[in-house]
Amino acid sequence: MIAVRHALLEEYDTAALLAARTVREFESALAPGALPELERAVADAVRLRGGGELLVAVADGAILAGAAVYREAGTAGDGAPAGWAAIHALAVAPEQRRRGAGRALAAACLDLARADRASGLGLCLGEPMAAARALRAALGLRAAGAAPPLSGMPRRLYGVEL
Repeated sequence: MIAVRHALLEEYDTAALLAARTVREFESALAPGALPELERAVADAVRLRGGGELLVAVADGAILAGAAVYREAGTAGDGAPAGWAAIHALAVAPEQRRRGAGRALAAACLDLARADRASGLGLCLGEPMAAARALRAALGLRAAGAAPPLSGMPRRLYGVEL
């Protein structure tokens, strides 16, 4: 069973390592030598260097299955419309995929956005992120515009109005 909660302080580094590990599968879509920059950017986001709230998905009460950063409206960045909240650095451990961790994290962020009275919720996805496409479709997120590239990886903003 997957449970989502706010991360404990001692889980931040583990979540950052998980997020950095998950982007390694996109190395072939990056410019040569860009992987370390992407790993740092994702780990910094999970360590809340850009602000937000760190949520973790825990499987069977002990295994860190995934993590996501929720940023409230006004701090979303990445081209999100004014008034929108955002999900940043959504990462699910490869061995935990297709078990509901990503969906549970996104649903928790959606609940936070509604509680914050955001006018929408956005999620930036890199073009090669195939697993995230299924999640995006399941959540009903629609293309909402271009997003700045991250470490040279082209991205799009997807979202839902609330």
